[in-house]
Amino acid sequence: MSPAFKERPIFSAIADASPRKLSTWEWSACDMAMHEMMIAKAAAPLRAMFELLADGEVQTIKGKAVMEMPAGYGTVEYGEWVEIQPALEGWIDCLERIDEKLPNRALKQLSRYLGAGLTLTPELVADARREFDAHLQRMRSMLPSQIKSAATTAQIAWEFEKMERAA
Repeated sequence: MSPAFKERPIFSAIADASPRKLSTWEWSACDMAMHEMMIAKAAAPLRAMFELLADGEVQTIKGKAVMEMPAGYGTVEYGEWVEIQPALEGWIDCLERIDEKLPNRALKQLSRYLGAGLTLTPELVADARREFDAHLQRMRSMLPSQIKSAATTAQIAWEFEKMERAA
């Protein structure tokens, strides 16, 4: 292995595959298309979940509402499925770190309803989907490093919360 390879910092998939420009104004059409693909990939499981909820359906495992994740995102508890409520909470927490002004009321309510096993209304699902779409629109105007930083900060905070609960 070459010394240059050993010194190369490790980046996440989104940061490694995305353009390293100082602002989105410097991006070429190819840079923007790549950024859009990375956002679409990250959002795909939640988009599919919203489609099911809009149709009045939800998959459950052991009484918990779950959504399917792409191959490679498996969990110990449910395989390629993850519980929706904690996933939504994680999305909300991460995006609040990016921009605290983003709308989250309907997403938080949807998360609470799913966690409590309450009936979802089509209006609530539609409102939450609009907020989710607003989040994606905001992410399109951000550098991948900003998104990565918010996600990493959220993950660190969650690990500290787990340690506090265990203590």
